Amino acid sequence: MYVPSCSLFLCAKAKSLGVTILEGYNKEILTVMIKFTLIFLLCAGAVFAGEPKRLLVVSVPVADIRRLPEEGKPGYGHDDLNETQVLYNEIQVYKGENAGWYQVEAEEQKEFTHNKAWQGYPGWIKKDKAIFIGEKPEYNIVVRSRVARISEKLTVSVGTKFKETGKEGGFYKCELVGSATGWISENEVARIDASESESQKRQAIVKEAKLFLGTPYYWGGRGFGAVDCSGLVNLVYRACGINVPRDAHEQWMVAKPIVAGELKPGDLIFLSKKGDFKSIVHVMLYLAGEDFIEAPGTGKSVLINNFNAKFGLSRAALKKQDFVVSGQKIYFGRLLP
Repeated sequence: MYVPSCSLFLCAKAKSLGVTILEGYNKEILTVMIKFTLIFLLCAGAVFAGEPKRLLVVSVPVADIRRLPEEGKPGYGHDDLNETQVLYNEIQVYKGENAGWYQVEAEEQKEFTHNKAWQGYPGWIKKDKAIFIGEKPEYNIVVRSRVARISEKLTVSVGTKFKETGKEGGFYKCELVGSATGWISENEVARIDASESESQKRQAIVKEAKLFLGTPYYWGGRGFGAVDCSGLVNLVYRACGINVPRDAHEQWMVAKPIVAGELKPGDLIFLSKKGDFKSIVHVMLYLAGEDFIEAPGTGKSVLINNFNAKFGLSRAALKKQDFVVSGQKIYFGRLLP
């Protein structure tokens, strides 16, 4: 058990005072008093050591998580400090703060690379974009339309989750940040625990991915307004009730390796760093035949692409050279059963 140094110091001090001030006092009573003090301080130390996590939820439709507590650049240009984005209602674990920012972990976006351990995505969020909550919410519906309107109160992104508490006339009543409530059309959401066959799930993933066609690429983007390659995959799967890691490398880490001939709609295509086959820097979502959908890079938009157009070779030709092209390795992976 961890014993706070202050507890040991106070116990030693109490014993010293007991010998000095209470010299001649009944030693048995003094011993009991010291033991009681030690037990009390040990219990207090255990309570503080096991203090529960403080939680926040995002209070705006989409917010940036920054590597440092600094404002981002305007527009969709590359910004190394933009780590990811979080959606309305998304849970954040509080880690600290300064004058205008909270240091957090985006609990619903798992990643491994920062500290070589699985954790929520770390970074900083502006204080006016998140609020503290007492209990961890349990959501049961998720937005599947590209954007959805909650009553007349706000517009939210695909992938946003809510707790619905009732239904009336084709609308779900849902809880909002700050104890408010609103109504959302049942046509714009799906139940997170909905039972769907593998075929239905794959069709849903492809449908969600195509909602993003024409959406600008933005480094760290993960919302209806802009996405990066892995943010697109993360959001699409999230909208279909499947939680996957945030970044391409981590998505590759957890995906089941498959060969090209096993590809099904909704599976993933990964691309390694040039000269480093074990470092994944890009992910694409397979559609059918030679086609896949991707967020290709800064200055471009989400589009449907194919092997020949992107790599200069068909899938069959790439197979003959072990899917290595221009010093990069192509992998295939599956996140569905």
